Amino acid sequence: MSLVSFAIRICGERALVGKTYAEDRVYDSQIVPVDQTVPTESEPMIILSTDDDKSDVREWDLLRGSRELEVVFEMVLATFVLAKGKNGEQEIEIKIPHTDSGMEASLGFMQRQVMRALMDPLDPWAELFKEFTGRVIRTMGRRGASSEQGVRFAAKQLVLVCDPIPEPDFGEKIPPDSPWGRLIALMEADPNLVIYAQVLREEIENGDDLPSWRRFQASRGWTEARVRNAAFAPADRTETGEAKVMTEGVLERGAMVTVIDEDSDNPLPPED
Repeated sequence: MSLVSFAIRICGERALVGKTYAEDRVYDSQIVPVDQTVPTESEPMIILSTDDDKSDVREWDLLRGSRELEVVFEMVLATFVLAKGKNGEQEIEIKIPHTDSGMEASLGFMQRQVMRALMDPLDPWAELFKEFTGRVIRTMGRRGASSEQGVRFAAKQLVLVCDPIPEPDFGEKIPPDSPWGRLIALMEADPNLVIYAQVLREEIENGDDLPSWRRFQASRGWTEARVRNAAFAPADRTETGEAKVMTEGVLERGAMVTVIDEDSDNPLPPED
């Protein structure tokens, strides 16, 4: 499981709770098949999952590349739906019947509710969901219906195919104002997510005690020979710490004389 997929599901789930007919019945990657779940879950529900995931990468740079990740919202109905409306200034409940046309209409309304919740600019979970999913390439819809144990149900999938942000580098120090930093802060404030916040931080920052060139090597999948031949690795192959940086050079009779700043950290090379 990629960390980006995990972040997308957490943010999507939290952004939807209380915003649709499903109310708080929003589930992250429920494994039980829908036709086994519906007889015990008669009220509307949403199951959020990340499915097919493919990337076009170069060599061993597995954390980056053009990516297509399917984010799936499965909306399921097995009973009538109570929708809210207004009669003048008075709020009323409107019963959408448990018929074929009623369930189809309810699913259409639920999809609209899902989209509105995910695009809410005032919800920090929705804002993070948009940041982690990055660019939405296309959307797809899939319908389904069945009857199990005498219960008729209808289901509809909203699929977002997106090109999400890259996976974090191995050993990356998390800036508080980055998407990962803001996600961890929100998770730490949620009693149900605080344990995952600790694990997520450890997974990202594990290895932050390594020198910068070693972290760069690990995140790009470079071999020892390649990183040692690069200009930003230590010239002495026995050195394991940060490489020294050439801060200025002087030409004397055709030869380069270099001045090394012993206190400077070695800058990483520019991105490809």
